[in-house]
Amino acid sequence: CISTVTLQAQLKGKVIEYDPVKKSSALVPGVVVVWKNTSVAATTDANGAFQIPLVEGNPWLVVSAVGYKSD
Repeated sequence: CISTVTLQAQLKGKVIEYDPVKKSSALVPGVVVVWKNTSVAATTDANGAFQIPLVEGNPWLVVSAVGYKSD
């Protein structure tokens, strides 16, 4: 019996909102994290954590969430 296993490298991280006035931070759930110009995406969990497959040659992540302004 021959079987093939493909391993996919993953990027793990957390999305954190920092408030400089209060000097505090909070984990942000429900944020969409996507590799720029691709459909490879992940959504942060209740603890602000995400895991997304690496895309070779693409160093840019786009992070978006309802109620937040993009730059």
